[in-house]
Parts: sequence; C-alpha cells; structure tokens
Amino acid sequence: MTQTLAHKARHNRIAALQYLRLTRQGAERENEVINLFAHRARQKAKPIFSSVRARVEDERIAA
Repeated sequence: MTQTLAHKARHNRIAALQYLRLTRQGAERENEVINLFAHRARQKAKPIFSSVRARVEDERIAA
C-alpha cells in the first residue's frame, strides 16, 4: 500500500504537534517555560572574533 505525499506530510504534522503537546505538558508540570528562541540561541555556536592586531598583541605580551 502506497501513501501519497500529502497523506505522509499530514501524518508527520500530526505527530509533530502531538510531540509539542507532550513536551509542553511536561514542562508545565515541572514549572518550566518553553522558549524556543532562547533554546535556539543557546544551541547556536558563538562566533569568535579575532583580528590580526589582537594576535600581534598576544604574541608581544607572551614574548
């Protein structure tokens, strides 16, 4: 039996919504607040900015 793409997409959306409901209920029971933007910001790698001037200063200080 083959499933149409629309049927499979609908099933995936329903499963994702059910998962979100369960995680929200679990978070409410633990008095947590789900903030997806804060979670994404924590997961995102922080860029490290360094310039040539900073590296030269570090080498001069080390010498």
